[in-house]
Amino acid sequence: MEIHDEQFLNSRVLVIDDEVNLLRSIERRLEHHKIQVSVATSGAEGLDILGKEPIDVVLLDINMPEMDGIEVLTIVKDRWPDIPVIMMTGYATVETAVQAMKIGAFDFIQKPFDVEDIVLIMVSKGLQQRRLLQRYASLQREVEDRYRFENLVGKSRVMQEIFRTIERISNSESTVLITGESGTGKELIARAIHYNSPRRKTPFVAVDLGALTENVIESELFGHVKGSFTGAVTDHKGLFRIADGSTIFLDEVGEIPLKVQAKLLRIIQEREIKPVGSAHPIKVDVRVLAATNRGLEENVRQGAFREDLYYRLRVLPLHIPPLRERREDIPLLVQHFIEKHALHGQKPQFAPEAIETLTDYDWPGNVRELENMVERLLALSGHLSLIRNEDLPSEVRVARHPGAKPGASLDNYERMAIERALSEAEGDIDGAAERLGVGKSTLYRKMKIHGLKASRKSRKK
Repeated sequence: MEIHDEQFLNSRVLVIDDEVNLLRSIERRLEHHKIQVSVATSGAEGLDILGKEPIDVVLLDINMPEMDGIEVLTIVKDRWPDIPVIMMTGYATVETAVQAMKIGAFDFIQKPFDVEDIVLIMVSKGLQQRRLLQRYASLQREVEDRYRFENLVGKSRVMQEIFRTIERISNSESTVLITGESGTGKELIARAIHYNSPRRKTPFVAVDLGALTENVIESELFGHVKGSFTGAVTDHKGLFRIADGSTIFLDEVGEIPLKVQAKLLRIIQEREIKPVGSAHPIKVDVRVLAATNRGLEENVRQGAFREDLYYRLRVLPLHIPPLRERREDIPLLVQHFIEKHALHGQKPQFAPEAIETLTDYDWPGNVRELENMVERLLALSGHLSLIRNEDLPSEVRVARHPGAKPGASLDNYERMAIERALSEAEGDIDGAAERLGVGKSTLYRKMKIHGLKASRKSRKK
């Protein structure tokens, strides 16, 4: 393993060992590689340092008087579980190594060892582990913050009630059936439930059942054993086992074939799965959240969906209304999507008339359609500060002005954005290119495609 001093910058290692000569030798070699080192000659002193200083890796001797390394390791992993601890001993036994690793030691070194090679390699690996854990923790906090209740967008009475319901049911282990039209944000609600639940530290597993063919859905959900069918060359865990200890989100649950529905019912009732080709059930601890944009009651009446499974899924029913039934949320959602998708340096706003037009539109694609439209407009508007009614897609404007002609397309958006930039720049190509955030040659090429001409020459440099 190649060692570079750059990887040790701003890292801090604690060495705990009652052998002072070895302690000083390790300290000198680590400091030679730009590592900040703290030393302790006893377990108690080492724990005191850990409580006061930020430490990235601990080198810990096992055989020490008063408090041995195993005792210290147990306390460290209880108080600071993310700090890698590398055990050192001159009397290594398999039993001691196994005991240390079970408690949570990162690795094990037997004395005597080469300080230059072995210790540096171990510290390097420990630092990598520490940084991965810190990165994971940072991403976990970011995800949890994103799905906190106050970050869910909607001021309408019905959405506020939904947010209160999510807060009440998040700590439950019961199944939830989320219903609503396509694009209403059912997966967003499912993620909010998960990331506000006791399971939030575990990965959220989502599967779109509508995207799976009937002959693979059983294997994908429940797994299979090697040789259970043609092409099963290895064992496959399946999504329910991957989600063990966490939450699984079954989107478009109405698409599950009848023969698979019985297995899903068994999982919910018995908390165990049986992989395809296996005779042995496997216990799993999974909370099930399901969603559908179809009326499952009608499927039950037609015999296409098991009634017992339907009632097992809808222990906690949650209906997300379409956007047209909560129009007062549209301005808030628009602002949210501007903040989410605005390019660097962009500070666009929608004109009041444009907001009124957006509010009048029925949004058949719901929140997803609104977000896609805002993202497209921001990408095409460059650095325009105000998006007016005429910048909106024609199908949106037609809803408010039935006499207008439809015909929205990406080309139309692009043409409108160029015309608008040229108008604001009074025909100046350089100024229009700056507003659009593109090069002058690109703008000329686009103008030629759309048959547009500048009203006056570009300014001279």
